[in-house]
Amino acid sequence: MKRYPAYKDSGIEWIGQMPTHWNYKRLKHLDKTIMGQSPKSEDCNKDGIGIPFLQGNADFSKLNPIPSVWCEHANKISEEDDILLSVRAPVGAVNIADQTYGIGRGLCAIRPKHS
Repeated sequence: MKRYPAYKDSGIEWIGQMPTHWNYKRLKHLDKTIMGQSPKSEDCNKDGIGIPFLQGNADFSKLNPIPSVWCEHANKISEEDDILLSVRAPVGAVNIADQTYGIGRGLCAIRPKHS
């Protein structure tokens, strides 16, 4: 069953056909990717001091993370509405940042570029 009235070849083998009114762009032209970086272990705590910190997808829920660690000096930051993507096993898990988070090596934040 076709969902759109007309299709065209995307020109990309693994995509195949796509609706004629669609276009594609490389993600690197549409967003900014912030790769996580781990802080010093002494900067992390479970007492709620600092900003919530996510090392990987262990704190992911269905939509937004539920942090269990905080960090006083996070090296890399995600902002509200960034897409949080797991870049370590299991790769590909996704959540949406509902606030500012420090992010560790197991994650990257994807933020739309504003034009």
